[in-house]
Amino acid sequence: MREPLICRAVALGLAALTVAASSASAVLASETFARLTPGDAYVFTSNRPGLEQIVRVYRGLVGDEHVWEVHRSLDSAQSGAAPWRTYWRDLDGRIVRSRDGGAVISWEPHDCAAVDGRCEFSFQGEDGRWRDFRRVSRFQGGAWFHELYEITSGQERYVQQGASERDEDGVFTYHQIQPSDQPEMVFQLQEKLRL
Repeated sequence: MREPLICRAVALGLAALTVAASSASAVLASETFARLTPGDAYVFTSNRPGLEQIVRVYRGLVGDEHVWEVHRSLDSAQSGAAPWRTYWRDLDGRIVRSRDGGAVISWEPHDCAAVDGRCEFSFQGEDGRWRDFRRVSRFQGGAWFHELYEITSGQERYVQQGASERDEDGVFTYHQIQPSDQPEMVFQLQEKLRL
């Protein structure tokens, strides 16, 4: 069984806020998703009950946003069924909005994924209310590590920590999240394919 990245980070001395420069971190520039074609699919396994498998399907670049659909099974993705979720990502691969059923969720300016150091964003949830967050990320040992805080009236509240890896195209292949109030969630790439 794979050792969780968060555990590996502790072994690497993650507490030090040093950031290793690496060509893998440079993937998050203009070449993010550049080699993908519509229909490229990524099948993930998950430890979440009721969501043991998800399939992320790249639908292409629309304007200046990359569109991804998420299905709860490979059968759903292959049948052309409506996606469970749709994500719009900026040219650097960061989420700017999503749709889950009928609700549209927004991030301003983006979700701050894989931004070295501190990054603040606002998030509009399904209830229409905007909330402010600070994400502190660092690239170390080939992976991104982050801590997320909600900011309310100038006070920070710890929300989660996580770790992720990306492939040479900027696509997440491993994602681990440890929320402050829920069990750990792990998504592991099982296979890449064309639909």
